[in-house]
Amino acid sequence: MLTRFFRCSYEVAELGRHLGEADELEFRFDKPRPSVVRLSKSYWDRQPADVASAICAAETTETTIDEEMSSEFLHGILDELYGVMIPTVAIFRWRCGLAEGPPNPGRNSKGYCSNDGKSWREVSMLRGLHCSFGIPTGPLPALDLIRNEVVELIKTSTEEPLGRQLFREAWSERETRPS
Repeated sequence: MLTRFFRCSYEVAELGRHLGEADELEFRFDKPRPSVVRLSKSYWDRQPADVASAICAAETTETTIDEEMSSEFLHGILDELYGVMIPTVAIFRWRCGLAEGPPNPGRNSKGYCSNDGKSWREVSMLRGLHCSFGIPTGPLPALDLIRNEVVELIKTSTEEPLGRQLFREAWSERETRPS
């Protein structure tokens, strides 16, 4: 049996303007596998390309595999991590009342794999560029309360309300289809 570690990160449009320089929110999940999702203005290997953005990163705490790692297995794990990151950001935005940002906020995605959790190899992932303008919002609610609430809502498979999704989608369309 082999022990492997996996990591995935992407930039979250417009979220950085609501986080302080030292803020790092950490959300711990047990499913689909033990993992940690972090939101911050920087990450171990980079800063976001846009100062208004934040970095969302997810890591497995440890994964034991019985066989040689195939690309399908690797991409399956990275898809699982991405599948935890997207609803975490969506519910965090919803619970904080943050409207700006596209419905699918990920850009500049990166994936990594490690044998020891210290030395990481980058895995090819799709990248893109997005430029947006936001609407002003007030300060975020207490981050400790939001952190716990986001974890509980994800555990109960709660999704961002449809009306909220439609509002954010409409807000993002103002750039591509102005009237």
